[in-house]
Amino acid sequence: MMTSTPAVQFPPEPVPVDRPRAKVLIVDDDERNAFAATQALEELGQELVVARSGPEALRKLLHDDFAVILLDLHMPGMDGYETAALIRERRRTRDVPIVFLTAVFRDEGHIFKAYSAGAVDVVFKPVDPFILRSKVQVLVDLHLKRVELANELEMRQRLLEENARVQAEKLEAERSLQASLRRQQAIQRALPIVFYSRMADPPYAALSVSDSIKGLTGYEAADFTEDPDFGYGQVHPDDQHIVARAQEEARRAGSYTCEYRWLCADGTYKSLIDQGILSEDPDTGAAVVFGTLLDNTERRALEEALGHARKMETVGQLTGGAGQAGGAGEDRQAQAALVLGVQVAGGVEHRRARDRAALLEQVQGRADRTTADGDDQAALLTSEGLGRQGLQVGLGADRAEHGLEQLGRGLVAADQDRGALGLVGQAAHAVQGGDHRLLLDRLAGEAQGAH
Repeated sequence: MMTSTPAVQFPPEPVPVDRPRAKVLIVDDDERNAFAATQALEELGQELVVARSGPEALRKLLHDDFAVILLDLHMPGMDGYETAALIRERRRTRDVPIVFLTAVFRDEGHIFKAYSAGAVDVVFKPVDPFILRSKVQVLVDLHLKRVELANELEMRQRLLEENARVQAEKLEAERSLQASLRRQQAIQRALPIVFYSRMADPPYAALSVSDSIKGLTGYEAADFTEDPDFGYGQVHPDDQHIVARAQEEARRAGSYTCEYRWLCADGTYKSLIDQGILSEDPDTGAAVVFGTLLDNTERRALEEALGHARKMETVGQLTGGAGQAGGAGEDRQAQAALVLGVQVAGGVEHRRARDRAALLEQVQGRADRTTADGDDQAALLTSEGLGRQGLQVGLGADRAEHGLEQLGRGLVAADQDRGALGLVGQAAHAVQGGDHRLLLDRLAGEAQGAH
């Protein structure tokens, strides 16, 4: 068997180590032709697979993918045409390029039939190694490019699907976050708590304030953040030292709790509990405070009312015991003066604390002087009368006048002096907020009639 050699031959290019390998299927019943084709293609660095018949070739195509098929036309049993037709029937192998090898069928009729059967080329035996290698190399390169493109498309599709999945998860997370924020904001608006952040140094400029500040103070959050002096400027002047001392505590311990009065938009003061922790601004390094404000006004009022109620209960017990035992007149005198002081304090809650304190001091002084005189006032009010009058005074300014008038009549009946009546008149003036001369005139007339 003679082989032709081309006039010019080029050495085969070395196969890169990292280059992917393709499979080449050689189908020939003649072992010598199969060996020759294998030797010619070995330099390509691809994986060469040999089949000795058409059925064997079909079995190998069931399990592996091939870049190109070198198929002998003249084989016993199933020839190359029949084998090619079966290959083209399968979806997996219909696009695999087929190169027919023939040493017998050289006429145009057979060549046309070969191309009609799906061949991409026809090579005549004996094969030229260089020509065969070049043809196979082109087909292998096309296959590898196609595989690479398919892998890129698959990778891109996976990336698109992954990106779509991530975007969907991100959107769902954002929806959940927005829903959580809305719930938190609703809770914050419902709770009587204000969340804020501010500078740790005077004038304690607000950095952020929750919207619930509107319901607490009547001011908008922007009123605090736009004016650095606003928040601290509304603190009661007598309580500003409390705020300053709390900031010193925060510097020392890292947190603080204080209570102070704050002037609201309606002109009234509310008692606020301020709790915060000292932190640091990550950008500037400045000391900042994160804290909460809680309205404690009602609780303070309840505590004061409870204190008054306990005082009234104690006084009632004292006066009741004295009335039953018939003790000394000076003891009853002091007890009556104490009852008068508690009644006055309960009836004038709307006045400032220092006014009530001053009035109570006068009442106590009167009680001390009366006790020192030693006058026996056995007809002083009974414990039942004192309790009833104290209840009337404690119910508010609209009923306090009546209770004070009853107390004044009791003092007249007990032959009290004009000083005691004057204290009653002052209490009536504090409750009514107006002229108390009519009450004094009535009490004075009754006193003269009694004498």
